[in-house]
Amino acid sequence: MTQLRDTRRPLDFWNEQLDIKHDVFHSKDSLAEYKERLERGDAKGDAIDTIKGSFTRLYLQDITYTYCRGDDLDEIKRKYIDIGIDRYIVACDELDKYQDELEEGQRYWLKSLFYPHYVHSAYSMVSWFVCFGADEKKLGRIAPYLVRAGEDRLVDTILQRYQPDRQIATEDKCGRTFKLLQSVLDVDESKAIKNLEKYLASWGKLMGTLKGLESIGLTGTRGAKSNESLIANLDTIKNISYRGFWAWEVALVVRCFDIDDSSFRDHEFYPKDLAHYQPGS
Repeated sequence: MTQLRDTRRPLDFWNEQLDIKHDVFHSKDSLAEYKERLERGDAKGDAIDTIKGSFTRLYLQDITYTYCRGDDLDEIKRKYIDIGIDRYIVACDELDKYQDELEEGQRYWLKSLFYPHYVHSAYSMVSWFVCFGADEKKLGRIAPYLVRAGEDRLVDTILQRYQPDRQIATEDKCGRTFKLLQSVLDVDESKAIKNLEKYLASWGKLMGTLKGLESIGLTGTRGAKSNESLIANLDTIKNISYRGFWAWEVALVVRCFDIDDSSFRDHEFYPKDLAHYQPGS
């Protein structure tokens, strides 16, 4: 029997969300659609959007629902990370092929998973690839297209491990939201631990600074004053887009910078099993 990681919704809810995703996005062959658009002579950027959409980013987004549902992490890795990264490589090959015909913004997946801000999306995507142990060579192949280099110092520092020639930004984005998280680059471990504790304690309020809470799957509300009020919002609006409250970005920095998470390991928004995941464990 599946043991839910997110018990704020019953098992049927998570099953239904995945069924909806399958019916709306996964029931069509977006790679075939892409090839058909090229044959019709559609603009290359518009055609490539079909494989940057359901073929890659919306496929990977299923991780949020399967994680909440309690799926085995090895199975999530096999189905979404291992297969998903190969899908991204197909898309990157096409981006390389037609890069001279694309506008700069069409070459990246900046607003790929969570709206409305691409930085939150970038942290989430990179967290999944890194924490699930994606093939390092393949991650290096797609890294230049996941997020534009020189945009955010934290994500650049992490991706440079896989893409050695990556340009490191001189500053971080969204300091109002992610300052405590980004501080791991500049402070010792003891201070980093305290800052991550503070970050998780204010996570609901901080997410609300990203133009409301749509970035974490809530609709119909502008923000939250606390973690408690964030959770309370689930009972006041329908939120069929809810996909769990998980600070994927904390798992990312814990994993990448070898931070001791014992003091916040049991925080309800911290995906601790992902942060410590080892394939086959």
